[in-house]
Amino acid sequence: MNQLNSGDLSHRAGLMKDLIAWGQANPTEVISLEDLSSTIFASRSSIVHSCRTSFGMGPMTVLKQIRLGQVQAMLMNPQQRESMKCTTVQAVANHFGFSSRNHFARDYRQLFGEAPSTTLQRSTTPGIRSHAVSVAHKPQMAMARR
Repeated sequence: MNQLNSGDLSHRAGLMKDLIAWGQANPTEVISLEDLSSTIFASRSSIVHSCRTSFGMGPMTVLKQIRLGQVQAMLMNPQQRESMKCTTVQAVANHFGFSSRNHFARDYRQLFGEAPSTTLQRSTTPGIRSHAVSVAHKPQMAMARR
């Protein structure tokens, strides 16, 4: 029985590693669960179960949080925004596949504790140090990103 549990754990860890790797490698792509299943070669139910067990949330939420992390990184980096020709919050959000301004702002604020415009302003205002906002209220995601 311990052998089975150990196998289940390593299978789940492998699935979550593949999911996170895909999300980090493709931050501008929004994907359906069906397509994700084909991409990482796992059943939809295995992906959902593994995500809920590992992170307490579904796979689409995990991928959205990865994309939001990429948005935050770009908002804090003026050179990256310049090179991508994304100088506004909306342009950055659109670049990462967020089409609804209201949903994006709400999700960003819930994850990082501040409005995306505040993050952008800190990165462009002299004398205000730009730093990543802690995601301590989401410790599963912080651990998964390491």
